[in-house]
Amino acid sequence: MQHTVSDHALVRYMERVLELDVAGMRDFILTDEIKAAMSAGAKSASIGEFKYIFKNNKLITIHGRSREDG
Repeated sequence: MQHTVSDHALVRYMERVLELDVAGMRDFILTDEIKAAMSAGAKSASIGEFKYIFKNNKLITIHGRSREDG
């Protein structure tokens, strides 16, 4: 039997046990540049060393720029 931790539980652990400001992290990640790309209908944006992937006006994942399958 393999034991796992859900993404939801991981976020709650960071928020409640480690006392990280998760809402603040979201605001930090969602820069004006990312919002502009989503507003323009982009499916992704390469910013710095990272590629940000969007779906339905939501940032869904972040890849290193060298990754080509995103």
